[in-house]
Amino acid sequence: MIKVCQSCKNEFDADADWKKLCFDCWIESKEKGKVAELEREIFRLNAAIHQWQEVARGNFTLNADDTDRIQRLERRIDQLNTENNSLRMKLMVHKEQATSIPRDMWRRLIQLVHPDKHGNSESANEVTKWLLNNRS
Repeated sequence: MIKVCQSCKNEFDADADWKKLCFDCWIESKEKGKVAELEREIFRLNAAIHQWQEVARGNFTLNADDTDRIQRLERRIDQLNTENNSLRMKLMVHKEQATSIPRDMWRRLIQLVHPDKHGNSESANEVTKWLLNNRS
């Protein structure tokens, strides 16, 4: 069915009765909505920045709600730091376990590449030295 776009007044083929905008105008309206949402967020963040700048300058006193919120945020930051440190430790352990060679396998590797078994070759010396330096 052919309809007239409410925005640009051009005709468009509407595949549903409820459609009032052509595709281009519909896309533009969605983008305007996203831009407006971002602008509101920027305004909110700028207001918060301004408020904290005033607090830093001493031109603004904190009320009880602000103080309580700051304390909650500080506790949350501490929790997140603790969680972050815990995850970092787990990651280090995991990496170490993933890259470490089991002791019995390491001993076998040394035996297999030892220079005495390979006519004291430069390659055998180099690999044995690397294994010894990277023992875990």
